[in-house]
Amino acid sequence: VGVEICIRDRLECWWVFFFSSRRRHTRCSGVSWARRCVQETDIMSGMPGGISQSKPADENVQNLVNQVRQQVEQTQNSNFATFNAHSYTSQIVAGVLYRVKVDVGNDQYLHFEIWVKPSQEIEVDNIEVGKTLEDQL
Repeated sequence: VGVEICIRDRLECWWVFFFSSRRRHTRCSGVSWARRCVQETDIMSGMPGGISQSKPADENVQNLVNQVRQQVEQTQNSNFATFNAHSYTSQIVAGVLYRVKVDVGNDQYLHFEIWVKPSQEIEVDNIEVGKTLEDQL
């Protein structure tokens, strides 16, 4: 039994079928939401379900953080001076689960999860306050 995921590299999109010790690649055609491509950096050692190493936040992660800012501020009853993604991990689940460290000013950070479902719906959960730059995700 293999697991099928799609990896997007710089030029093309390939389906990767993972078997015990073999990989078979086929070119994507007509990617649907159920079989959507993810960035290669969202894959941890080719293992679906594995959590990536912590990485500096990129434009994609900052865009996700911007989308959930209002929801996080409402949940925390706060208006944060800044809301800048610092770092993140990712995990391929039913969609992609991001765990994000966000700089909210005054040397304070939040940790929270952003789940991007296959339908592209975004959900935020597990908001942790009072974190510092040194706290691990």
